[in-house]
Amino acid sequence: MNKRIKQRYCSALVICHGKSELIFVSSLKSNLKLKIEVRAKNNGNNSIQITSILDYINGKEFSSITKFKEKFEIEGTKKCLKNFKIFILMDFDELEYTKQIKENFLNLSMFKNHWMQPYIVPIYSIKNFDEVMIRAGYLINTEEKVKSYKEIFPNGNGDFERFKQVKRNISNLSSDYTNLNHFLDYIEQEFKRHNS
Repeated sequence: MNKRIKQRYCSALVICHGKSELIFVSSLKSNLKLKIEVRAKNNGNNSIQITSILDYINGKEFSSITKFKEKFEIEGTKKCLKNFKIFILMDFDELEYTKQIKENFLNLSMFKNHWMQPYIVPIYSIKNFDEVMIRAGYLINTEEKVKSYKEIFPNGNGDFERFKQVKRNISNLSSDYTNLNHFLDYIEQEFKRHNS
């Protein structure tokens, strides 16, 4: 039997659009015992829009790669992060954003002058995260989001089989709705890397 390797370094930062994403990612982090950082505005009570994401990542917490690396204990050198990704989970309400704004988010051009750009993986949900999870087969009560999302990972006790089922359900969705599978692929890779 292989011995579990303790994850020493932080392997991802996940910036969440709002409450739904925050609860889901936090539950996933707890369930798989991952060393990742999860951020949202005002604990998810205020949403981060695509049009304001630059303001958010220009905040003091993310001001330089050196400070960022020290704060979050990331593997790498002074000028380069290793084994690390920044996932930005955003809703794509078709009525709210122009096609160009969405493209600039997905092709990373809106981040071109920021040191984070090489590490960013843009994740979208159309039209929102709740709708994507409903399409994936989960009962999401928008009035009781905490309860609904916590039921996806009910025991919070390293249930990798449960994670794989969630990943399968989301991976079966068309890219017309989300690319959340890219985030889940990375999470699976990191979990296996530290538990093989």
